[in-house]
Amino acid sequence: MLFMAKKICSVVNCSSEVIARGWCHKHYKRWQVHGDPLIVMHNEPKEYQLVRVNGKLKKAHRHILEQHLGRPILPGYVVHHKDTSKLNNSLDNLEEKLKSKHTADHNRRPENTDTHKYCPICKTVLPRTSFHVSKSHADNCSGICGKCFNDRKRNGKSKLSTNSS
Repeated sequence: MLFMAKKICSVVNCSSEVIARGWCHKHYKRWQVHGDPLIVMHNEPKEYQLVRVNGKLKKAHRHILEQHLGRPILPGYVVHHKDTSKLNNSLDNLEEKLKSKHTADHNRRPENTDTHKYCPICKTVLPRTSFHVSKSHADNCSGICGKCFNDRKRNGKSKLSTNSS
C-alpha cells in the first residue's frame, strides 16, 4: 500500500495542508481576494454598533451624538466617525456633517486617482473598472468594488453602510 505524503503550505510557519497553488485554504483565499497570500486585513466590523432605545434598535453613534446635542440629527446630515473606526463612538470622534460633504470627503482619498479607487469595504485599492456602476448613474460608481457590491447584494444589504452613517 502506497501512502502519499501530505503537502504543507509554502507560507513560512504555516503547517496546513495544501489545497491549491502550494497554499492552504486560508492563504489561497487571501490570494484570490487580495492577490497576495500574505495580506491580512483589519477585522473592522462591517456594520455599526447598535443600542436599544425605547424598545427599538438604533445605531449607537447616532444615539450618542443626539443625546449630546439634545436633538435628533438634522435632515440631510449624517454622523461622521473622524478616525473612520466604527468602534470608536467617543464624543470627540463624532461629528454631525452634511451628507453631501461627508460623501465628498470620503471620495477625496489620496488612494483615489484617475485610474484607481479605494473600496471602503474590503479596504483595497483597485482599478476603477473593478467598481460597480449604478444603472441609474452610469457615469458614477457606487463607491464599492464589484465583488463587495455582489457580496452585499447576496447578503441582502443594498446600501453601503459607510455612507449611510
